[in-house]
Amino acid sequence: LIYVVRTFDYINPYLKGLHNTIDGWRPNYDEDGWKVTGRRLLSFRREQEYDSEDEEGPEESAPDRVEVKPRLRRDIEALLELT
Repeated sequence: LIYVVRTFDYINPYLKGLHNTIDGWRPNYDEDGWKVTGRRLLSFRREQEYDSEDEEGPEESAPDRVEVKPRLRRDIEALLELT
């Protein structure tokens, strides 16, 4: 992918959806795959703690499969339109 982006600069913004999908499983990432920071992180953590009271604990390793985020779907549709 790096070589493709270096060759075709216009593809770079569309890789954000891929990145959001790949990293969306990590702690402190919202349902759209965006990293949560600052004040929003504090409320996000409180919400996560409230939601996870019945669960065993945070995932420690990467899952085998991840959920496709909305941004990736939109990026793929846009790239298909460009081709």
